[in-house]
Formats: sequence, structure tokens, C-alpha cells
Amino acid sequence: MTFLATITNRQSNKIALIVSVIAALLVTVLFIRFGERQWDFKVYYFGAQAQTLGLSAYSASTIQKLSGSTLDLYYLYPPLTLYLFYPFLLIPYSVALILYVIAKGFMFIVFLLVWRKLLPPSSTILFCLFCLLSFNGCLYLDFVSGNISLVEQTMISIACYCYVTRRFSLFCIFILLASIFKILPLSFLFLLILSKEKNRYTLLSLSFVLFGLYCGLSYLIQPEQCREWIQTVGYIASLDGRGIYNPSLFSLSKEIVSLFRANPVDVHSSIIAFILYVLLALSLLLVSQLLSRRYFISSKENPERIFIILACFLYILLLPRLKDYSFVLILGPAFYTLIKVQSNKIKLLLLGGALVFFNYMTIPGLSLFTAVVLPYYPLLITALFWLVLLYEINAISKSTINQKITS
Repeated sequence: MTFLATITNRQSNKIALIVSVIAALLVTVLFIRFGERQWDFKVYYFGAQAQTLGLSAYSASTIQKLSGSTLDLYYLYPPLTLYLFYPFLLIPYSVALILYVIAKGFMFIVFLLVWRKLLPPSSTILFCLFCLLSFNGCLYLDFVSGNISLVEQTMISIACYCYVTRRFSLFCIFILLASIFKILPLSFLFLLILSKEKNRYTLLSLSFVLFGLYCGLSYLIQPEQCREWIQTVGYIASLDGRGIYNPSLFSLSKEIVSLFRANPVDVHSSIIAFILYVLLALSLLLVSQLLSRRYFISSKENPERIFIILACFLYILLLPRLKDYSFVLILGPAFYTLIKVQSNKIKLLLLGGALVFFNYMTIPGLSLFTAVVLPYYPLLITALFWLVLLYEINAISKSTINQKITS
């Protein structure tokens, strides 16, 4: 029995899952003890506490007073989501934090198991290592920050599995659950249009109606908090955060424009950056449609799998605001691409690119490299994975068509 055959057995897979979670938890616990870590959970906990005291959860000064933190911390989600953190208030913050980290560890196990179902047969150990180390350590960053992102992305992953297995009602439910906090995952619902489900438009409409009711309920129960939430989100969106902490396509567009404008913060520069972002976004969608259309027509495989893989890549590439831990969502799609690529040289290129760690640094005389390549490296590598996957499925479709012609 070969080494690869050995590491793919069930016992090794279980060991890999356990070791991966323990490693993530240990690293997180170490960083909890040193400095201002788990800052996002601090906002969730003391934001919920503020609401029970009749104070505003969207006031940075209120969160600072209750938590004793010196950071400017803002709660950025709809008011109803605060109730989800009420159970944590029954115990001290230090204990709640540990339980929260453990809960995220279990969520990581679910995330791994779901993607193992979606991926072609391969080594679970290698997949776990890839998740722990790739895309600038995005999984590690998620655990250290204490953000709810891993929960959101696990819900999206489960929804993707439901989509591939054509359980479209469950797909809608999990996308709605994923959208409770950050709303933008709702865009995955448009995948229903590409499905062969007879009631796809009914499901799509009903899903948006249910989410509209959720938003309306938030306003009816806490109108003042809703207004504060909208103002807070608008304020955070107005901050010109760029680079490694917000490596989005929109942020990259601003960066590119600023390289060629004498005054990069004037109104004209902002308009040009927005136009550039829209053009780049439309180009990504158009290229995806053109290069994948032939595959969906000619391939005998389940097209839903490629739909969700491409959708995850495009979701990350097109988000107007992105965090360094958001790349957790494409860990599965990136590993899928590595498996599908036929050329070993391209596999090594993609793997090497995904495993490289870059933090922001200044390199004299290399302004383009310093301003664009380093801070946006995870986004650029994501684009490379997306492009390689499109190339591979386009090559497969050409081969399939040629075989049909010759036969």
C-alpha cells in the first residue's frame, strides 16, 4: 500500500480533522493571552450587554467603557443578531470567550467535512494542511480576530452542498442563515436561476421576501437601533481602508487610480475608481460566462458543482469590501482547482502562490509592487485560481466536443 493510499483511510482522515482543530485552537488560545485579541467577539459580547442595559450597541465609546478596551470597536450587524449572543451573557466574558473559540473549532470541523463531500477523492490530511496554511493564513486570522465569518462561510458551504445535491429548499435556508449578519451572501441565491429546479423563481422570490420580513422585523422591534446600524455601516464604509486588511477589488481599483492621480482622494478620483471597479467586475462575470458556457453544454458531470466553485471565487473577487479572513470561503474551491489541474508545473505554481505569506511592507523604488502586489496578494492569487479553473474546464469541454465529432 502506497503512502497516499495510507493517508486517505478513514482513521487518518479523523486524525487530520482533530489535529487541525486542536492546532487552530491552541494558536488562538495563545494569542488570547497576549494583547488585544478576539476583538470582534469582544464587540459581540459587550454589544449584547449594552443592549440589555438600554445602551447603544453601535456606540464605540459604550463598547470601550463596558469592555475596558482602548480600540475603536463597532458592532456592524442588524440589531436582531445581538439576541444570538445573549446566552453568552450568562457567564463571565473570559469563560464565554473560551466557549466561543471551542464552538468555532467545531464549526471548522463541519466546514472541513462539507468540503470533503464536495471535493473529488483526495487526501484529507493535505486538505487540512492547505486550509491551515494558505491565503496568508486566513483561517488563523479568523480564529484570532474572533469574527463570526467562519460561521457565515460554513453556512454558505453547507448551502453549496445542498445545491450540488439539488436540495434547493435547504440551499435557500442556509443562504438566509448565512446572510443574517452580513447580508451579501444573499447573492448566492441567484444560483437558483442556473439550476433545473422547476420552482426556482418561486424559491428565489420567497427567499427574498423572507429576508425582507427579517429586516422589517428588525426595524419594528428596534427602529432606533436600526438607524444607528445603518449610520455605523455607512461610517465604516466611508473609511478608506485598503491593502492587506481590505484586499477587495474595489480597494484595488482605488489603489490603481491613486498611482496615476496627483490628488487620489478627490471626487473625480473616487468616480474613476468606481468606474474601474465596475468594469473589472463586469469583465470577470463576462469571462466566466464565456469560458464556462461550453463546459456546461458538453460536460457529462454535474454542472452544479462547477457553478458553486465559480460562484465562491467570484463572490470573493467581486465583494466591494473584503477582510483578510474572508478568503476562508475559497479554501475548498482552491483545493478543488489544484486537484483538477492537469499540469504539475501549474499545480506547483498555484500551491506555492497560495502558501506564500505577505504582510504589508515598503520596498523603496518599487511603488507598484508595494502598493498593489503585496497588499492585494491574496486577491490576485484568488484571481489566478479562478482563471486556471476556467482554462481547465474550457479545455475539458473542447476535448469532449472533439470526441463527439470524431465518433
